[in-house]
Amino acid sequence: QAALTLKIAVFSDFQFNIAAAKKRPPKIEIESPHEPVETSAEAKLITQPVRSGQRVYSAGDLIILSQVSAGAEIMAAGNIHIYGALRGRALAGVKGNTECRIFCSNLQAELISIAGIYKTCEDLDNSLRELPVQISLKDRALIINAI
Repeated sequence: QAALTLKIAVFSDFQFNIAAAKKRPPKIEIESPHEPVETSAEAKLITQPVRSGQRVYSAGDLIILSQVSAGAEIMAAGNIHIYGALRGRALAGVKGNTECRIFCSNLQAELISIAGIYKTCEDLDNSLRELPVQISLKDRALIINAI
């Protein structure tokens, strides 16, 4: 009664045998699905500028309606669409999808990458700077075309 008055837990007739518990392994039941479950990742929409130091990830496509500042990093398992200036880093197909593309309205990127194949700002053609471009991957090389 005193324990209940002090609001202390009371265990009645509780015994636990530690040695017995160690001998028997816990039962783990794993259900295996009969049919594979297909998951589709939805596109992520960003309406605000992505600022320096920010990192944005999407399990599907990534759509940015503003700029990506220098020092910012955007990553997507799918395509990336930027309807503004790309000054930071953009990585599409981060899970190895070589069919992904990057579209941007104003290319000034520090780094672009598709499925791990990348180019830095020093490797970009100056004639494509500040132009709307489409970036794709062909024969393990990044192809940048003005649009």
